[in-house]
Amino acid sequence: MAKEGYEYFGAELKGFAAFWEFLGQLSDAQNCCPGCRSGGGYPACEVRKCARAKGVSACPACAEYPCDRIRTFSKVYPTLIADGTRQKEVGVEKWIGEQEERAKTGFAYADIRINRGE
Repeated sequence: MAKEGYEYFGAELKGFAAFWEFLGQLSDAQNCCPGCRSGGGYPACEVRKCARAKGVSACPACAEYPCDRIRTFSKVYPTLIADGTRQKEVGVEKWIGEQEERAKTGFAYADIRINRGE
């Protein structure tokens, strides 16, 4: 949102300062959800339950990847299957390094515009 200039344009909106502060807290690595592997996340998440039942730490580690559930998600997240396949090919550590480099270019998944036919 900062890249789009919202921190300046939204400042006149009622409640925006508190909202902007909240967004900053969400992006603070020291203050965010620890993730499923560390006990965070939504306990009833079907993906989480599936991964636990199959004994994998992430979907790309599953022999059935990409499954129907992932194919469904990929309709909204178009890079999901390609990213998971790449992670499976090079391993998690190298993939994380690649994602860090990707982020330096300004890439963010939220920047992907999807026409959902609505």
